[in-house]
Amino acid sequence: MPGYLRIPKDEIVGIIVFVNGANSVKEEFHRLSDNFAKKGYVTLTYDDPGVGEMWPLAKGLIEQEQVASSVINHLETLDLPLAVMKRIVFMGVSLGGWKVIRMGAFEQRISALVSVSGPYDGRSYFRHLFPFVQEEISFSLGNPSEQETERFIANASLVGVAEKVSMPVFVAG
Repeated sequence: MPGYLRIPKDEIVGIIVFVNGANSVKEEFHRLSDNFAKKGYVTLTYDDPGVGEMWPLAKGLIEQEQVASSVINHLETLDLPLAVMKRIVFMGVSLGGWKVIRMGAFEQRISALVSVSGPYDGRSYFRHLFPFVQEEISFSLGNPSEQETERFIANASLVGVAEKVSMPVFVAG
């Protein structure tokens, strides 16, 4: 997955992975990522399946834990101190907020989650979105039929999933 990895030159205190929402791209976290890097955090922003540079290669998926596992597997190749690898935070905004909760439910190497305005129930969330945002989500899925989009949205629920999260979570919005 294409992304930007920032590794501070001085002491490293932890890792923050920024997870984008529907049709948002890694560059949207550039300034926030830079600010955290200046405070000693390794930061990673990336385009996940269905958005940005990944859109032609892979479409959006429910199993976001697969993405989280790939990201952490890559971070493990960087030869960072073990103490740093035990402080990995995933932060997502909007649909990315849903993604990080899903990731944390199934990927135990994550130490904390930040979910900003992430939906809990896909159907309820989707029904209240502006039509252009609904179209963006459909686009990230590869413009499937209306029935396929509805099936994805129905499965984009944290019911029965959020309860599996064992690490600290900060939810806003």
